[in-house]
Amino acid sequence: SVGDACVRALASSARAGHLKELRALGLSGNRITDDGCEAWAGAWRDGGASLIDLYLSRQRGDGLTDRCAPSLAAAIGAAGGALRRLSMGDSGLSMSGLAALLQAAASGSSALRELSLNNNSICGRPSPPVVEALRRIADSAASCSANRSCAGRQRSLRLSIRKQHGGEALEEQAAAPAWRARQTELPSLAIAF
Repeated sequence: SVGDACVRALASSARAGHLKELRALGLSGNRITDDGCEAWAGAWRDGGASLIDLYLSRQRGDGLTDRCAPSLAAAIGAAGGALRRLSMGDSGLSMSGLAALLQAAASGSSALRELSLNNNSICGRPSPPVVEALRRIADSAASCSANRSCAGRQRSLRLSIRKQHGGEALEEQAAAPAWRARQTELPSLAIAF
């Protein structure tokens, strides 16, 4: 199984320019922690790869938490807008991690179209930073559709935050209507909860 040492080696190779053509990185089901995630995100942010797909779900051991989200968000914002799919299911993300990732997705250059965060600790009503980021994403998508001048940029976002085990599912919580309201108000978003 891959751990932080392997991810740091990948980051070193990326910084040396050896992974410029890397488009997909599947690291799900390993033992990567926030330290490894931050190392990779730093190399990626600095231009070490042009990822389109990044899969980091189901890390065992200490795994990934909200600490990793700002590093990934910085990489998404600085990576020329190439990333289209990010999967971090079964991690330790909460509403603050979601907010960081959505704020990056709301940046004008983001191409992110799918954010899969199933089985995390994202519960309750959407926080104000999450609502604002979702609104900015929807406004950007509407502007792209109206102007037809957004080559490669985000036109919609599929956000998945389903809870399939442990605790109550979001569907059953009092917060579900608040998420449904976001879906209704922002038709360019597909929110699965």
